[in-house]
Amino acid sequence: MLKLRKIQSMIVAMVVSGAVLTGCTGQTEEAELSQLNIFAAASLTNALEEIEKNFENNNSEIDLILNFGSSGSLQKQIQQGAPVDVFFSASKKKLESVIETGEIEADDVVELLKNNLVVITPFTLDYLPTKLEDLSSKYIRKVSIAAPESAPAGRYAKESLEKSGLFETLKDKMVYGKDVRQTLNYVETGEVEAGIVYSSDAVVLDGGSIAFEIPEEMHSEIVYPVATLKDSPNKELAQKFLDYLQEKESEEIFVKYGFKVKED
Repeated sequence: MLKLRKIQSMIVAMVVSGAVLTGCTGQTEEAELSQLNIFAAASLTNALEEIEKNFENNNSEIDLILNFGSSGSLQKQIQQGAPVDVFFSASKKKLESVIETGEIEADDVVELLKNNLVVITPFTLDYLPTKLEDLSSKYIRKVSIAAPESAPAGRYAKESLEKSGLFETLKDKMVYGKDVRQTLNYVETGEVEAGIVYSSDAVVLDGGSIAFEIPEEMHSEIVYPVATLKDSPNKELAQKFLDYLQEKESEEIFVKYGFKVKED
């Protein structure tokens, strides 16, 4: 009987020991996982979330942490010392500001994507605008654009409205979103009759449709530059991710979500 108890005790000890070793191994693996903090324009959300899955499947040692927002807001966070490895902006101007304050080297910048603007309307709207001038119609009570001071989409939209002489006319109708995704939401929920967003956002529009595309000559060229941060503690891994963004697999995803790959 005593011998049986001794054997049982040995088995329990082995099981406990194995569990402890397994726990230690798990902790070691977790500790070895490298996190990359990616700051990206809100309009890149759907494309980058799909790219994230593909990249992590091929690079199991890397955990991408995606932080989306308006390019202006992200730019300020970087300049205030936020820990960032890669900045993917919807505006050359916002990224150039980070170059000027020294967080990014100009030689590390890649101008990767292009985009364009469209006017979207909710399905509930009976009136269909076909040009910018139609936004002044009595059937369009509210028009939403992203905040021009922080969101590039809003700045491009404002440029278009100013060039067409409509910005002052529409001032009382204007509803500003914190970023382009909030503008999209205002249209989808019917809070506004029209919104100006990127064509890449309209790809995922639910509850509305594209009324028309705004001619490219009405605004500055919409370019998305991306760069690694100069003081990134994971510079090599950050560059690995930036290189992956330029591979065919990633480019096809960007195109699927309404972007254009910028030619050299």
